[in-house]
Amino acid sequence: MATRRRRAVRAARARLVALAVGGLTVGMTMASLAAPPVDAAPSSPGDPASSSSSVVPAAQATTIELLEQEPFHRRDDVAVFRLEIEGAPDGAVIEAERHDPVTTRSGFAETVDDELGTPDHTLPPVPATSLPSSPRGGVELAYPMAEDAGLDDYGVYPLRLLVRDPGGNTLAQLVTYLVVLPDEGNEFPALSVAFVMEIGGHNGLHPDGTVLLDAETRAAVDARVEVLRSSRLPLTVAPSPETLDALGNPGADEQSQSLLDRLHAAMAGRAPLARPYVDLDLDALAAANLVTQVPGQAGSGAQVIRTRFGVEPVGGIWLSRATLGEGGVDALRQIRAPHVVLPPSAVAAVEGYDADEIPTEPVSLGEGGPTGFVADEALGTRLTGTDGMIDAQRFLAELALVWLSRPSAERGVLVRLPELAPIDVDTVSTALAGLGQAGVSRVVTAQQLFESVPPSDEDEGAPAVELAPSSGHDDLRPLVDPLGRAQGRVPALAGTLADSELVDSLWRSLLVSLGAGTPQGERRAYIDRVDVAADDVADNVSAPEEFQITLTARDGKIPLALTNDTGRPVSVKVHLDSNQLEFPDGTVRDEVLPPGTTQLDLDVRTRASGAFPLDITITSPDDALELDHTTFTIRSTTVSGVGVFLSAGAGLFLLVWWARNWRSAKRSQRLVGQPGAGPAATM
Repeated sequence: MATRRRRAVRAARARLVALAVGGLTVGMTMASLAAPPVDAAPSSPGDPASSSSSVVPAAQATTIELLEQEPFHRRDDVAVFRLEIEGAPDGAVIEAERHDPVTTRSGFAETVDDELGTPDHTLPPVPATSLPSSPRGGVELAYPMAEDAGLDDYGVYPLRLLVRDPGGNTLAQLVTYLVVLPDEGNEFPALSVAFVMEIGGHNGLHPDGTVLLDAETRAAVDARVEVLRSSRLPLTVAPSPETLDALGNPGADEQSQSLLDRLHAAMAGRAPLARPYVDLDLDALAAANLVTQVPGQAGSGAQVIRTRFGVEPVGGIWLSRATLGEGGVDALRQIRAPHVVLPPSAVAAVEGYDADEIPTEPVSLGEGGPTGFVADEALGTRLTGTDGMIDAQRFLAELALVWLSRPSAERGVLVRLPELAPIDVDTVSTALAGLGQAGVSRVVTAQQLFESVPPSDEDEGAPAVELAPSSGHDDLRPLVDPLGRAQGRVPALAGTLADSELVDSLWRSLLVSLGAGTPQGERRAYIDRVDVAADDVADNVSAPEEFQITLTARDGKIPLALTNDTGRPVSVKVHLDSNQLEFPDGTVRDEVLPPGTTQLDLDVRTRASGAFPLDITITSPDDALELDHTTFTIRSTTVSGVGVFLSAGAGLFLLVWWARNWRSAKRSQRLVGQPGAGPAATM
C-alpha cells in the first residue's frame, strides 16, 4: 500500500512541488490555536516564540486539522498531508518547522507537550490558497524529502505546521512527526505488537437483581465493536463476561442484543482472551483467604464465552490490576497462571532496565511464578486523546521510535486499551491500519507475544521484576462467612425452585460481590440477595400450625395441607418423626408442590394408645434449607395387639384364679355340713 502510494505521489511530484514552493515537510497536529491577543507583536518565522503565540484580530478563529498522512517514509519519498484549514484570512501562508530527531521516549513526551525548542530547518512559506484540493476533502500539502539535506538519517522528526497572517502572526498550529525509516534494503526484524482490547465496563447486574448497562459502558462497547469491524488484524479481544451476560440477559432490550450480535460478528474469527467473570483483585482475595474463589470465577467466565460466542477462550494470561503484591503472585502460582500482563504502576524496577523504561521482552515474577509482559501505557494513552488523527500519528511515531532504538533485536511491546478508556473510532482504526506497514511492526496475539519474543539474555533468562508496593485494596474479610453461607444456599434454591433464571442471577450476584470494580458498600447487598430469596421461599411455603388429630384405629391417615404461595412450583422434602407412630411409606417424602394448597395423606400405624407428638419438617431437596416446621398432637383411642394380648392374659388369669378360689370355697362348705362330722367321743 505504501509503495503504491509513493509511486502515485512521485507521479504528481512536479505539480505538488511547484504549488508547495519548494515543498513543506508536514506531519500535522489536529490541535488548533485561535487568534491570540491583538496587542502581541509580530514574530519572525524562525523565532521559537512564533510557535506558541499569534496576533491580529479575526472575525473567525483560524484552525488547522490533520485529516490524513502516510505514517512512514523513506529518504526519497514525497510526504503528502491532507489538511483542513478554516478561517484563514486573505494572504495567509503555511510554514513548516522541522526539528532534530528525538532519540528517547522521554524526549518524545516533551514534543507531545509542545517542548520542541529551536527548529533545525524551516521551509519557505506557501500561500494557503495555493494548496490543491483533495478528492477526499480538505487540501493537500506535499513535502519532497529528498530536497531536505537535513534529513540525512532515519529517525523520528517532530514537525510544526503554522498558519500565519500576512504580518507574520501565528493564527493556528499543530505538531506531528515525520518518521524516516532505514533504506529499503534493511532486513531488521519487525517489532512484535500485541494489541489487547478490553471490552466491558461498569457492572450490568445491580444489587437489587436488575440488569442494566449504563450509557458509558454501552458507548465504550459500541466504539470497540466499530474498531474491530474496521480491522482484520489478529487483535487480542478481552471481553468482560459480566458485560456479555448483561447484553444477552433475557430481559435486555433489542439494542443490547443487537450490540452483542454485532460484537460477535466483529470478532471475525478471533478467539477471545479468557477472563474471570469479573475482574478480581488477587491481593485482596489473598488477604481474605479467598483465593479458592478464583477457579470458580474463571470457570464461570469461560462458560459465558462459550455460551455467547460458541468458541473456547484463550486461557493462561491474567490481566493484572494497578498493583500486584506477593499475595497476588502467590495466587497466580496457586491457580497455575503461566502469564500475566502488568501495568507499569505494578512494577518498581526491572533488572537491566532504567527506572522509567518499559521492557520489550518477557519478565520474571520470581521462582515458580508466571512470566509477565509490562504493558506500554504511554502507547495506549496516545490512542485515548482528543487530537484525532494526530493521536494516531503520535502512536505510530512513538512505536517506530521503540523499534529504531534497537532495530536488529527481536523485541515486542504490549499495548493495552482499558475497557472504559475513551477512544475515537477513526483515530484507533487509523493507528491500527498503520501497524504492519513498512516492516516496522507485526501484529501478534498476546499468547504469541509471550511465545515468540525471547529474553535479551537467553542464558540468564527473563529479567527479574521488583514489584511496586501493593495498595488500594478493599477489605474482603467481612464477606467470608456470609459468602460461604450464601454459596451453600443457592444450590438449595436451585433444587427447590423451577426458576433457573433467578438461580443464575443469584450465582452472578455472588460472583459480582468479589469484583475489583464493585463498590465496597455494595458487596454485602449482592450477597444478601441470596438470603432474601431463601427467606422469601421459606415465608411462602408453609405447613399448618400445631393441631390435634384423633385416631380411632390402629392404621389410619393423617391429612397434611401444605401451602405454596411462591407463584411457581417448588420441590420439597417432607420429614416425619414420631416415636409412637410407624410410617409404611417411609419417614421422608419427596413432593412437588404446585402453587396453592396441596393435601398429602400420610399413612400411619399407631404403636400405642394415648397422646404423643408428630414432628413435620419441610426442607429443600438437599436438606440445606428449612422451609417450615410444625408439630401435630396425635391422640390414639385404639388398643394395640400387645395390649389386647396382655388384657386377655390378665382376664384369663383372673378367671382361673376366681375358678380355683370358688372350688376351694365349695369344698370347705361340704366338709362342715356332714352329720357326725364333729369331734370324736372320749372313751
